[in-house]
Amino acid sequence: MSRRHKHNTAPSSTNPAKLAFFSFLFLILIGVYLSYTRSRSPKHLINTNYKGNNWRTDQTLKVRPVVATEFGSCELHTVKSEAGDVIEDWLWWDEKDQVNVLVHLAEPDRFLMLRQKKYGLVGESLATVGGLVESSETPLEAAKRELSEELGLQSEQWISLGKFRISSVRGGGYLNSFIALDSHATPGSENFKPSGDLEAQHSVHMNKENLMEAVMNGQIQEVKWTATVALGLEWFSQNRVVK
Repeated sequence: MSRRHKHNTAPSSTNPAKLAFFSFLFLILIGVYLSYTRSRSPKHLINTNYKGNNWRTDQTLKVRPVVATEFGSCELHTVKSEAGDVIEDWLWWDEKDQVNVLVHLAEPDRFLMLRQKKYGLVGESLATVGGLVESSETPLEAAKRELSEELGLQSEQWISLGKFRISSVRGGGYLNSFIALDSHATPGSENFKPSGDLEAQHSVHMNKENLMEAVMNGQIQEVKWTATVALGLEWFSQNRVVK
């Protein structure tokens, strides 16, 4: 009878060279995947260029950034309520502070509004002059700049109507409302061309009665514009007779 050979059934030791090769290959695949997903991501949302203030209080327990651009920053907050409850994923939006200007012209009973379209509105709307407050300027300086850039006008008399949080629950920055009294053309503005706005806009001259009708019947679609015009008209009714 032939003698049978016994086979060693114990597992052979791992080859270090093969292990190193497959580990290297795995790392390459991970790198390719990360590069692909990064290339598919919206880079303008990943790069945080927002220079405004981020809201924090003693109720803010934790903050998780979501997206940010130069205009605003979106975060998820963990918030402790007054009752002591902890609320996760509270959506919060920080945005640069803004200015709105009700433009009163240096002629009897005349105000200047803009008629324009906006991405977030349906159709055209009446609008006030306005924009963002840059980090290097005060709200009043921003209001003067916007009046000059958008309309080629200036005013020596400015009335502050107040500073207001845009949304008490979700943030949105602050609105600073102003009246520019007796506005008139800046020197050398004969060939003025508006700048700083992506949408086409047209100037509309209105009297006090027309403005009040616009507020009441929804011709001014954005709440910030509506608030600035309504506050401005109330100021005129209390402080100055528009003839």
